[in-house]
Amino acid sequence: MKSVLLIVAFTLAFTVIFLLDVLGKRRQRRAKYLYKKAFDVFNRINWNMSAAQVKDVFKGREFSDYRERKGVLFLGYRDNHNGLDTVVSFCFVNGGERLVRVKFVFLGISKIDLDLIFERLCSLHGLPLPPDRGSEAIWDLKEGFLILRGLEAQAQLILRNKGYENDDLTQEKHLGFK
Repeated sequence: MKSVLLIVAFTLAFTVIFLLDVLGKRRQRRAKYLYKKAFDVFNRINWNMSAAQVKDVFKGREFSDYRERKGVLFLGYRDNHNGLDTVVSFCFVNGGERLVRVKFVFLGISKIDLDLIFERLCSLHGLPLPPDRGSEAIWDLKEGFLILRGLEAQAQLILRNKGYENDDLTQEKHLGFK
């Protein structure tokens, strides 16, 4: 009887370890997928694009826009990636003529997924600058500054033009997505 219980206990232990390993690999694949989706967007734009050009690149998307201050335009669309709602927003200056920031927002993301995205960013781009900024990490890339922010149940992956240092654009209003 004792040996049967030991066999059952070992079988359960190995099953739990196997399931945790499978779940961990699934989460790593999801983080890699979400990173790839964000960079698919980032790689399709350049800093000289106008709002009209961005809309042309992302044909088929239903855009919402909001003009906040003189010459500043926020444009964005909502999407779903692997069951996770996302919002992609673009910030333009000069009346929509110059792209200066792209923000990819993951809504309802878990802390584990956020940590895995952070690990993915570190493995591909090195440690962030300055190393300890709390819920924000910044990487200095050739294309601009890459910023990862974790805010409660959402994560923001932001690519910002190095040539545009005005950070007043952090107060953008909701684009009307429901």
